[in-house]
Amino acid sequence: MKINFLRENIIYFFDIINFLPKKQNGEVYFSVQKSKIYFYNKNIKIEYKILKTNNIENDIIVNLKYDSLAKIIKTINTKYISLTLNKKNIFFKKKGLKLLLLSKKIKKIINIKKSHNLLLLDNKEIINVLKTVIIVYKINNPSNGIYFNIKKKNIDVISCDNFRFLYNKIKLLNNKYKKEFYIKDIYIKLLIKILDKKKNTKLYINKKSITFCLNKNIKFEIIFYKDKNFNFKPILNIKTNILVQIDKNILFIALKRAKLLCNNKNKIVCLKIKKKYVKISSNNLEKEIFVEKVKNSLIPYRNKKLYFNVDYLLDFISLVKNNVIMYYNKKKKIVLFKASENKNCKYILMPIETNY
Repeated sequence: MKINFLRENIIYFFDIINFLPKKQNGEVYFSVQKSKIYFYNKNIKIEYKILKTNNIENDIIVNLKYDSLAKIIKTINTKYISLTLNKKNIFFKKKGLKLLLLSKKIKKIINIKKSHNLLLLDNKEIINVLKTVIIVYKINNPSNGIYFNIKKKNIDVISCDNFRFLYNKIKLLNNKYKKEFYIKDIYIKLLIKILDKKKNTKLYINKKSITFCLNKNIKFEIIFYKDKNFNFKPILNIKTNILVQIDKNILFIALKRAKLLCNNKNKIVCLKIKKKYVKISSNNLEKEIFVEKVKNSLIPYRNKKLYFNVDYLLDFISLVKNNVIMYYNKKKKIVLFKASENKNCKYILMPIETNY
């Protein structure tokens, strides 16, 4: 079979393959339009400028699975991919190997939206904030969304489930736009992976989406959704009394030991808060097994005995650099955790009621 190559374009393909989430919902489309390539589904669009291009007469679209594309990349096993287009086919080729994808004419023009609502964000700060909120998400909501509230001086970022609530914020220098929305957690994880810590990112706020301009060649648009029933203000404004301030490393090691003593079904640890120390015990087979006494550098407003899921504690403590500060609200029966180096970050956890 003789193949007539009408046009050829060289693409740095690994740049764009890393931006695709491994788990995809529904169909994934690959589209070539003039000097740009698009990967998109119902929730995201990724635009990539082709490094070397001739004029492409007909726009092409192909529907494919992410797994199929990954196999193509793995099979070719090269940094650059030679992509050949003609009216009916797309060919991925290298020396001694040709792979073919059937294509069809595009029905509508795909483009990345960019409004005039522009924010300039520090990538390092974005990554640090997103890494904190991603440990929690709304398990009672199938869309698993992270909440964003863009204000004049900062962006509130919140995640929650039935047992815990985490708040953090991204500082803004200049902003006159306000917007509230949710983004699915799968794309938050993707942003953490692809953002470059050493650079800044231009963020455009659109009516139904946000667009990240990652560099000169790549744009990343995420469709967001809204939830009018979510009101976080009563949670953040709860008054609490301080209980504990503990060195992060000492507490982390003690909780790791306590976790080893828990049986498979039971991951409960007990924190007995006293005047000068916190006694940590592991609850196993309805018995408390003493683990360690940890020095408390603060005088608590009262002695307290609290039970927690040890994994929920470790999730937050692993993010802290220096000291963990614990607060308590008697009426609501909730515990607020903060990191001494970042008091903007608030982690609210429901203690477990037990008969131990």
